[in-house]
Amino acid sequence: MVLIRAFSLISIITSLVGSALMVVVGCYRALKAILIFAGQAQLHGDIPDHIDHTEQTVIAILESIDAFLISLALLVFAVGVYKLLINTKTWFDNTNLTWLRIDSLEDLKRTLIETIMVILAVLFTKQAFTKATYEWTDLVIPVAICLFAVALRLLKWTHSDNQKAA
Repeated sequence: MVLIRAFSLISIITSLVGSALMVVVGCYRALKAILIFAGQAQLHGDIPDHIDHTEQTVIAILESIDAFLISLALLVFAVGVYKLLINTKTWFDNTNLTWLRIDSLEDLKRTLIETIMVILAVLFTKQAFTKATYEWTDLVIPVAICLFAVALRLLKWTHSDNQKAA
């Protein structure tokens, strides 16, 4: 049990460090969006000709949101592992943050899947902004979102069936 808690602490600490790093990246990208809006910067890389100044700002904001959502996913993972494996009674239980109430591995999986779905939606929106023409391979992200939604629904059914049986 001590070894499991030690490995859990390593995953919690690295997740929190990664979460903090992604907050810094998100702030940097938000600042970059402000500079793009002010005309002091522009997006780097291959920028298609059809993307104007305003769309560059929107893309930079979407990149910032993406970084913050990844930070949130890492934070939820760290809190979930802490609550499940280290300390089952935390101060999160007394808050109104229902999405941080993780009582089982199913709750942690559900919350992470929901967060990943939002990250994929933001990524697809960014991709839709940057492309002038679309190919069939551009449907990979929407299909992944649908598959995650089906998996989430199956998790909810399994969880409700387990509660009825208990």
